[in-house]
Amino acid sequence: MTAHAVERQFRQKVCEKVRLAEEGLGRFRVFTPFQFEDGDHLAIVLRRDGDRWVLCDEGHTYMHLTYDLDEKDLQKGARAKIITNALSAFLVEDRDGELALPVPDEQFGDALYTFVQAILKISDVTFLSRERVRSTFFDDFRAFVCEKVPADRMTFDWHDPDHDPDARYPVDCRVNGTSKPLLVYALPTDDRVRDATISLLQFERWGRTFRSLGGLRGPGADQPEGARAVQRCLREAVLQPRRQPGEDRAVPPGVAVHDVTPAGPMAGRRTANLQGGTVLLVTGVRPPYFFLSFAA
Repeated sequence: MTAHAVERQFRQKVCEKVRLAEEGLGRFRVFTPFQFEDGDHLAIVLRRDGDRWVLCDEGHTYMHLTYDLDEKDLQKGARAKIITNALSAFLVEDRDGELALPVPDEQFGDALYTFVQAILKISDVTFLSRERVRSTFFDDFRAFVCEKVPADRMTFDWHDPDHDPDARYPVDCRVNGTSKPLLVYALPTDDRVRDATISLLQFERWGRTFRSLGGLRGPGADQPEGARAVQRCLREAVLQPRRQPGEDRAVPPGVAVHDVTPAGPMAGRRTANLQGGTVLLVTGVRPPYFFLSFAA
């Protein structure tokens, strides 16, 4: 079968945007519109393997997954089960990390459709990882706080018994034993940052004195990603509610993020019991906000 005929089959069975590019004898690169979630396209090659044709990824799929996961995590638990089930359901072979599907009876279009489905199904392990991160964030947060704060000084799931008997403005953890109680929030999402901000503003209206700290999972403040994460949370959850129609969404002048970790040049006694995390102080808003970035 000619390359033109194969390409025509691909387009008939999969989609019109599929095309072939020859890369030497018995080898073609298959370009499709299908992508992983991050925008990278699936890597698919059609090559001659003895007396038959084979579709393969030349190890790209597993390599792409290891951008976010350790290779060993793909070989155990729920992730391994997803991969094994996908390989079995779509009759795809795992050849030492290379995914391959022999083309039966010159059914090139059907084979490509099946191979694409298998790769996309295998990539579902990234969604499993994301859900696990969400579900374990609060466990990690509690473990971190329990490690740094004496048990008799903290109360989880606290609410103001006088002003908020129905717990409409809950605090993930209240730390006492200081002149001003420390209200600590776990902030895995921008929505949680927004809710914490609303609660803090309500406590301020009630005349409560406090200091606040938000726990974010992420890199340290000395890395660009850490500062960007805090700026995004500020823009979407802290500053956005105060923005007037037509105003720029950018963080206004005067708002700054400072590294105040114990190891940093601005370290102070207030953060001395938070060794192991990165504390960012946001100034230029009222009241000031603290964000704590801790490792999982």
